Amino acid sequence: MVNYPDDWEVKRLGECGKFISGNGFPLMYQGKHKGEYPFYKVSDLSNEGNENNMITANNYISCEVAKILSCNIIPSSSIIFAKIGAAIFLERKRITTCKCCIDNNMMSFQPFSNISTRFIYYVMQKLKFGDFVQTTALPSLSGKILGNILIPLPPLPEQTAIADTLAAFDTHITNLTALIDKKKAIREGALEELISGRTRLQGFSGEWRETTIGAVQKVNRGKRLVRKQLNDRGLYAVYQNSMKPLGYYEKYNCEPQSVFMIAAGSAGEIGFSQNAFWAADDCYYFKHSSKIFQKYLYYVLLHKQNYLRNQSKRTSIPRIAREIIDDLVIPLPPLDEQKAIADTLTALDTDITNIETERSKFIQIREGAMDDLLTGRIRLKV
Repeated sequence: MVNYPDDWEVKRLGECGKFISGNGFPLMYQGKHKGEYPFYKVSDLSNEGNENNMITANNYISCEVAKILSCNIIPSSSIIFAKIGAAIFLERKRITTCKCCIDNNMMSFQPFSNISTRFIYYVMQKLKFGDFVQTTALPSLSGKILGNILIPLPPLPEQTAIADTLAAFDTHITNLTALIDKKKAIREGALEELISGRTRLQGFSGEWRETTIGAVQKVNRGKRLVRKQLNDRGLYAVYQNSMKPLGYYEKYNCEPQSVFMIAAGSAGEIGFSQNAFWAADDCYYFKHSSKIFQKYLYYVLLHKQNYLRNQSKRTSIPRIAREIIDDLVIPLPPLDEQKAIADTLTALDTDITNIETERSKFIQIREGAMDDLLTGRIRLKV
C-alpha cells in the first residue's frame, strides 16, 4: 500500500470529473475532411501526431449533423479512450485539443475545473484500464466502475507542477522520435543514391559492373538444430526465422561480420552480425568472398528487400528460393568504394541507433519519474 503525503487526498475518479460516452456514427456521415467538429473513432488514437494530444482526425462533421445524430459534444481538455473491444487493452489515452465528438466505441473523461487535466492524464497512464474490463462476451468499460477507482490528488499547484515536469519528458521524447524519423529518411535516401550509383562518394571514379550475387558470393542454407540443443545463454546466437535469436548454441557456422537472410516465414528480413553465430535451416547465410565486402552486400540486399519480399509471396508460406538470391542482379563497384559506401551508411545507422538508445533511456527515466511524482515519493517545489 502506498503512503501518500499528508496534504494529498485520495479520491474516487468519479469525484474528479465526469464520464461521457460517444455516439453512433453512421457511414453516410463519414469521410468529410472539414467541419465544425472532428469526429474521432478508435483508429484516430493511433494517428501520427496523436501520441499525447488529439491533433488530427480522419472525419469531421458540421453542427447540423451533430444535432441530427444527437452527439455529445466533448469539451477541449478532456481525456478520451477506447471503451469497447480489444482496443481497451492497448491502453491509449489522449487529451482533446478542441470541442469534438467521439464514436460509441469510446468514452471521455472531463475533469472538473479545480483539477488539472494533464495531471489526471498521467494518473490514467499509470492505470491499466484492461484490469477493469467487464466480463462479458465483448470486453467493455463502465463509467461507474472506472469512477470508483481511487487516485491520489495533491493540491492543484502541485498537480500542475507534476504535469509540467512529465510533459517536458514527453516533449523531449517526441522531439527525439521526430529526429529519428528524419534521420531514417536521410538514410533511406542515401541508400538509394549510393547503391544505385547515382551519387558517388568523393574520390571515387572507377567503373562499376553489373553481376549476380551467385557469381561473386556463395549462398548457403543454414543447418537445423533441435530445441534440446539450444540454451538460454551461450557463446553464439542462433537465428531461425526472425531477427530475434531463437536461443544460443556452443558452435557457429557463420563468421563474425556476416550477412544472413530469413528464408521462410518472415522471408526477406536481412541481418548483419558483428559476432559469429549459427544460422538455422530457415536462414540463408553468405560466406565471405574476396569479390564483395560483406557490409556492402548487406546494404545491397536491403536496397533489394522489397523485390525479395515480393518473390517470397508466391507461396502460401512466404519462402525465398536460393535461385532467386543467386540470380539477383546487383551493382558492383571496386572493393575500396564498396567499403566506403558501407562505412557511410553504417555511420548513418549508428547515428540513428544512438538516438534510439537515448530515447529508450528517457522513456525509462520518465517511467521512474511518474512513479516518484505520482506517489509523492519525490515532491516538487511550488
